Amino acid sequence: MAQPLLERDEALRTAADHARSARSRQGRWLLLRGETGSGRTALLRELVRRETSGGRMRPVSAHASRDETGYPFAVLRQLFPHRTTLPYDDLAPHREQRLFQRLVDDLAAEAADTPLLITVEALDLADRPSLRWLGYLTRRLQPLPLLIVLTTGGTAPDGWCEDTGTDLPVPPLGEHSAVRLAALRDVHGNAARDCFHASAGGNPLLLHALLADLPPPARTELPTTLAGLTGDRYRTAVARWLNADDDPARRDLAVALAVALSADPDTTPDLRLLRDAAGPGPAGDRPAGHLPPEPRPAGRGGTPPTAYATAHHPPRHPAGPLLRLCALPLGREAVLASADTARAGAVRHRIARNLYRNGAPAIRLSGYLLGLPQTGEEWLGHALEEAAESAWRTELPLAAAELLRHALTGPLTPARHSAATLRLSALEMARCTEAGTRRLREDLARADCHDPYTVASALSGALAARGRTGMAVRVLEEAGERLCDKGAQAALRITAAGLASQDARRWDTAVTEVRDTLGTCPPAVEPAVRVLATIHEALAGRVDVTTALDTIGSRPPARLPLHTTWAAGSAALLEWADRLGEARALAARSLPAHPDLHEPGHHFLLTTRATADFRTGHHRRLIEENTLLVRSAGERGIRLPYLHALLALARYERGEGDRARRPLDALGPPDGHPGWNEVLWARARIHAGQGRWERALADYLECGESMSAQGMVNPVCQAWRPGAAVALARLGRRAEAAALAEENLHHARAWGTPRVVGTALRAQGISLGGRRGLLALRQAADLLATAPAPLELAEALLDLGRAEATAGHARKARAAFGETLRRAGQRPATVRDDPPETEPVSARLAAVARRALGDLGGETGGGVSGPRVAHGRLTEAEHRVVRLVLRGLTNAQIGETLRVTRRTVETHLTSSYKKLGVSRRTQLAARLAEGDPY
Repeated sequence: MAQPLLERDEALRTAADHARSARSRQGRWLLLRGETGSGRTALLRELVRRETSGGRMRPVSAHASRDETGYPFAVLRQLFPHRTTLPYDDLAPHREQRLFQRLVDDLAAEAADTPLLITVEALDLADRPSLRWLGYLTRRLQPLPLLIVLTTGGTAPDGWCEDTGTDLPVPPLGEHSAVRLAALRDVHGNAARDCFHASAGGNPLLLHALLADLPPPARTELPTTLAGLTGDRYRTAVARWLNADDDPARRDLAVALAVALSADPDTTPDLRLLRDAAGPGPAGDRPAGHLPPEPRPAGRGGTPPTAYATAHHPPRHPAGPLLRLCALPLGREAVLASADTARAGAVRHRIARNLYRNGAPAIRLSGYLLGLPQTGEEWLGHALEEAAESAWRTELPLAAAELLRHALTGPLTPARHSAATLRLSALEMARCTEAGTRRLREDLARADCHDPYTVASALSGALAARGRTGMAVRVLEEAGERLCDKGAQAALRITAAGLASQDARRWDTAVTEVRDTLGTCPPAVEPAVRVLATIHEALAGRVDVTTALDTIGSRPPARLPLHTTWAAGSAALLEWADRLGEARALAARSLPAHPDLHEPGHHFLLTTRATADFRTGHHRRLIEENTLLVRSAGERGIRLPYLHALLALARYERGEGDRARRPLDALGPPDGHPGWNEVLWARARIHAGQGRWERALADYLECGESMSAQGMVNPVCQAWRPGAAVALARLGRRAEAAALAEENLHHARAWGTPRVVGTALRAQGISLGGRRGLLALRQAADLLATAPAPLELAEALLDLGRAEATAGHARKARAAFGETLRRAGQRPATVRDDPPETEPVSARLAAVARRALGDLGGETGGGVSGPRVAHGRLTEAEHRVVRLVLRGLTNAQIGETLRVTRRTVETHLTSSYKKLGVSRRTQLAARLAEGDPY
């Protein structure tokens, strides 16, 4: 397909005028001057075609080449092929004059019949004698019918007669013409305009090569890489253009521009800096030079490279085409592909070094630094570390990690190596815990590890987060043996003891060893030792709440890494003591803005904060603060079962039904993580609330077995006994329920907080039933009313109302249900600065209390009276009997459960059949579905 000549009409008109003059025996010369690829050869051929058509002029042509530049008269041998007397050496001036004149005379004779059109291509490569003859001829053209048309990539030779000819530049195509040519290839829109820039501002050689390489499906968008093209014509054309002799400095400046814009595409390049760095030779052989003021980046008051080239470097400016070409990723790749790797690396090195020495921001250097091999230069290592720190501060973790990896390949002092490793491992564990763990392990194994204490602490935390508690403890123990600092050794022992709480076999031994150091341990670590020992004693049921609080103290440990351990233990003790506001405040104060999910202390602080929110009814805040956190942890292979359990319970109390189980289902099967106890407990509560007592009992008992194996008897940490006692009572196993409830009450009173004791009394009341049970439930409600336990109080009031109704005390039952509705429907503030919130303590319990009031005929909270018994609804006693029937209990088992006679059960059942319109037990499920929580 012939390519149209655009923007060449003026050149063709000038050539036509010169040809007319030549045919009138007024010889002329025309020099077509343009850079490589500008289309001067195509213009020359079109000119020859036009002027030689019809035999108006006879063509004589020559083409200079680099191979013959050093051979005298090489071009003239092409113009005068029949002259065998042309010498092969330079002539003396007088002999050269005679030869030149004879050649002019020969031309005059040849042009006598038909004017001659002499063309010489690549004049800039012609040998010197031939150039001198052409200059001689320009001064003798007037009486001759000759037109000489020459092309060159350089400037016009000196000494040519200007009166007989024209020096005509051949500029690149304008954007309009480039877009028009692109449209002929079915390339439109932004892709067509990008073709203009990718062709160095309209260079026809580059433009036609690019259009020929464009794949047909990509006609609306220019590929960003050479691999997206269908051939290598564009890459070859760029290399030819850059390596042409018409502008030797173009290649070096293009490589510098491509390197600079690849490393920092959003910043306008500084041409003075790039010219200084573009020189040949290896890095380090040129001075740094003077760095001008920082150019303004695009999007921040600056100008993007393409717009900068258009505004400040019109096409004739040597930097303009290069800026346009390198502004696009495709052009930059083509430029770098044309240069050898050593040259591009040397340019990259010089630019980075000059920027660093002249105070450029470290983050701006990152694109240069990552492409440089570590050579041992001190400035390079420092620049990588500074750039990584800047990327970390600006929340670019992937860039920071890549920079630190590169920094670690060079020679670093042990201190800098450990610091870089710790930071890199933290970044890697944010995406892949295994990668960060391996890096820490390698650094700890180095003989010159600068900070084994910090590295071991970080490694053990990462291992513990993945459930490898035993390995984490061994890492701390082995690191402690390498340390000479007694305080550091003690700190590692404390950290190991804290991790051992997740391993029943190590827990007692580890804490005993730490407790034995109380008299000799450094003062800097003593507070953490006391807190750890107190937690162990409290869980084992050997101290009460007052004694436990007395051992906390207000002085945190002086050794900073132990501060988190101390804060986590202190916050847990405050939460167990029902000082929920203080516990949450301490946890929130001790957590960083972005908690480290590989730090066990942060795990404990997060769970304490969430537990305080759950117990005070801040369910919405609990969900908002922890949902994304547990999701992020799961993506990194870190399981936080305690938080999953609290999220499930918060959604359940909000009345979200089956959706509440999703956080628990997301955990998958149990993996031995100590937090699985909380999952079992949460799952059991949901089963119990939905009336699935067998499943609830199984989960409660499994939780109890695990905690007993760990030596944890205090119900403050996990109230599995009250739940199991209630489940046993609901299943009619009263004796077992009463024994378990009594055992729980003993441990609760040993601890001594109203919440724990009140919860134990509630379980005892349900287990005993009858008058003794009623008295226990009343005591539970009274005691819980004095504690920050709104959820436990609402549950106790609900059970009290049921017991009053069973005893026939309708008025007292309505009062208890009404108080349940009031307590469950609002959330009292636990600390002064709690934000106002209308969310209820438990929408679930409020709904149950509202239904119970309706069954008794009391106000449901909305001013509407519920249907009474006379209108066909079941009484509370009848409802209880029917629910037990639906669970498969016989009349005798129901009587034992409710502490009533079998005759009473039959009476209630007969009345229920009549009201529900059924005649058999099997028909009850179709008319009345159970599901009210206990």
